[in-house]
Amino acid sequence: MGNKCSKLEESNMPQTQLKTVNYEIKNLNDLNSKNEFVLDEDEKSRVSSVRRSEVSREISNTSLADSENETETQEYHVIQIEIDREEFSSDVSSDNDDEIETVKSKLFNSTDILLFNNNLDIRKIRRNKEFFRDPFFKPSIKVLSSSVNAELACSLFRSFQCKNTFDFSELSSLIKWERCAVISYNNRSFLHLKNEFVLNENGTPLPSNYSMYDYVNYFSIHDIFQGVLGDCFMIAAIMGITYNKELLAHVIPKDNASRNNMQLGAYHFRFWKLGNWYDLVIDDYLPVTNSYDLFFTKNLTYQNEYWIPLFEKAVAKFVGCYDLLHGGLLANSSLFLSGGIHDNYYTDLSFHITEKRPIITPNARSIFKFINEEFDNKPETAIPTINELFEILKFASRRKDLIGCYQLSDNIADAFGVYGKHQYLVSEVDQIKDIRYVKVHNPHNKLDDIKKKLTYQKFESILKSHGLWTSYPGEFFMSYEDFIKCFEGITVVNLLPEKEQALDSIHLGLIKKSTLFTRWKIRTSKGLLYPSNASRKKILKLKLKLTKSKPEYMIFSFCTAYMKTVPLVTLNIYRNDGVKAPKFIGNHHTIEFSGNHQQVFRVTLPAGEYTMFFEQNINKLVNEVEYCARIFTDIKSDNDIQVNFFEDQG
Repeated sequence: MGNKCSKLEESNMPQTQLKTVNYEIKNLNDLNSKNEFVLDEDEKSRVSSVRRSEVSREISNTSLADSENETETQEYHVIQIEIDREEFSSDVSSDNDDEIETVKSKLFNSTDILLFNNNLDIRKIRRNKEFFRDPFFKPSIKVLSSSVNAELACSLFRSFQCKNTFDFSELSSLIKWERCAVISYNNRSFLHLKNEFVLNENGTPLPSNYSMYDYVNYFSIHDIFQGVLGDCFMIAAIMGITYNKELLAHVIPKDNASRNNMQLGAYHFRFWKLGNWYDLVIDDYLPVTNSYDLFFTKNLTYQNEYWIPLFEKAVAKFVGCYDLLHGGLLANSSLFLSGGIHDNYYTDLSFHITEKRPIITPNARSIFKFINEEFDNKPETAIPTINELFEILKFASRRKDLIGCYQLSDNIADAFGVYGKHQYLVSEVDQIKDIRYVKVHNPHNKLDDIKKKLTYQKFESILKSHGLWTSYPGEFFMSYEDFIKCFEGITVVNLLPEKEQALDSIHLGLIKKSTLFTRWKIRTSKGLLYPSNASRKKILKLKLKLTKSKPEYMIFSFCTAYMKTVPLVTLNIYRNDGVKAPKFIGNHHTIEFSGNHQQVFRVTLPAGEYTMFFEQNINKLVNEVEYCARIFTDIKSDNDIQVNFFEDQG
């Protein structure tokens, strides 16, 4: 994280500030990975003046140090019931309705939803009608960080000013895990808060019998305030999902908001992994300070709304621990939230194609070399011009797909008044008369310096005069011309690639420059990557037969499970001429960085029969790693394409 981003503060934690840590970003893989806060002595010693229950709360204040073996106690149950019985409401739907929704809900190209943990079924948990505690993700230092040397652990040591950094004993005494109801109860004397799963923008809870329409429209991008964890890449993706109501309803099931469900403290979320959707269950223990402040993502406006910290916890369980979310890429977070496919754009390259400007940024220069090789020295085939890029972004915005942007240069970021090395979300791209504008959102939901500039205030007043709303504190408008000068990298994610969309004539010429303008048919195969000392390098063989008269444009993607170091693969293509041995016609390298969990290969082939191999490059794998290979083809060409997968035997 650069100096600019280190100035962010957690406004719900008094006298809290962030410290700068010098580090280097490698391959874009550590965006927002050094976001820290530091507690001063007043904060450490501050004692809550909230009225205490006569029943002792000490047992419910679960310490990280001893929570591994701790079981629920009757004393905690008394407090939990005391809180919840004051305003108990019946469930919004019958158990049968919940079961139908849980089992039957699915998106395009998905099979029945699988359980993330085989014996954790949200339906069975609800039937038991007992307070739930997750046996697979217990409140423990291990779910925060696996090592004292990990990035998040070091950040927390500094944040809490720990003298002992050799083990977690001191840090454990400063962090505890509490249920949502207990966290809210501690502030009840002041704010009369009751824990809610989701609230609308006025702070109003859902009615007792809410519809799916009510439910999805209660979620808002303005609910989300990134905390001390450096997971801007994931928070930006979640922010984007709040606009895509179809995907939102699938990923965050409606039954989570029922009052009975909140009583049990059991929630479930859905994540995509290697071709399947998984239903993942968590309890509602959240890490807090001694003053009951959440220090990861939260809603600072209505602090009794808990969907976002619960969702963040579910993601941490999905990838293994919170520390694995400390730095990453939007393409990765959007993959396990949607199973979609992404396009990366570099504004330097679009300027080069449009105006023949020299390519300045190192990442763009490297990518340009790959594009030249992949597209026979015709980069204009794959790289959009400045005007074409605007049309792509505008289409993605209207379709409620995901758009992110970043700037790695602190100097350029400072000049525009934004944070360097930080992932932003683009929430709107459009045009009013001759003004092309972009609305950008900061995952921290904090005021960026750009809004303090007089030129910005004039630009927003012009937009307002044309009928646009005034921006919230965490978002800002930019002219499209300034936007592409400010941000060097843009990621567009096709969240629902198999969904049909209406196209204009202008979009038909952009099919090879964006995945958005094709309705895709997806074929999937799974297998294993092997350690680097293994003799097997060819991973997966596939045979492809194309019968269409004109060349077929296809996308091949290679996905691995969530991990910090992702092994790269190459796609080798041979043409089968019948009698002769297959003729090698080329290999394709991914136009990606090593941190992407989905490596994308774009291929155009004439009619014929082909044999292809995914082959793993030199890597440092110690253990076997699961993968899934996918082929995206135009659904209109489905009858002209035959694909067969074979796991290669050497």
